[in-house]
Amino acid sequence: MKFRLLSGAMILLAVTQSGLTLAAMSDADAQQFVSSSVADGFSSDAVVEALVEDGMNLIDIGEIVVKASTGDAQIDLARAAICAAYNTEEAEKVGNRAIATVGTGVTADTIEGIVQTYETTGCALYVERLAAPPMYAPTNTGSGGGVNRIPQPPGGGTDSGTVPPPGLVTPGSPAN
Repeated sequence: MKFRLLSGAMILLAVTQSGLTLAAMSDADAQQFVSSSVADGFSSDAVVEALVEDGMNLIDIGEIVVKASTGDAQIDLARAAICAAYNTEEAEKVGNRAIATVGTGVTADTIEGIVQTYETTGCALYVERLAAPPMYAPTNTGSGGGVNRIPQPPGGGTDSGTVPPPGLVTPGSPAN
């Protein structure tokens, strides 16, 4: 009997030490987690992901994150919760819960805009646009009126139209 009790305690200790939990944290604990994570500089996406992995409902997370934060962090956390939704219906529910929590005003209008963005383009496109490198106009546009052709690797391609005739400099060659 002592061995079973000891092994149960060891399993509980191992689960606790590894950061795993057997049940989702309470709303108060989740709000404290959000506040401390924001203060420690964790990204909003990481905070929402941690709450989801803890077993919390995403719609409840929409409420918790806005209760536990203010200002830009509040809006960014709401965005992260909305963008974690699997579909438009879930995104609307998350957004509605967050809006109901903050009441009327600029923050509610901003969160509503995030939901509308999700409905039209989705969050992945928004995130990709933020992460995309800036586009620059080419500095060397070439001259001489030649036709740019697609270069082929040596021995590759059977289309004779892809190999430039002798004397033409291919785009990107050292002579260009």
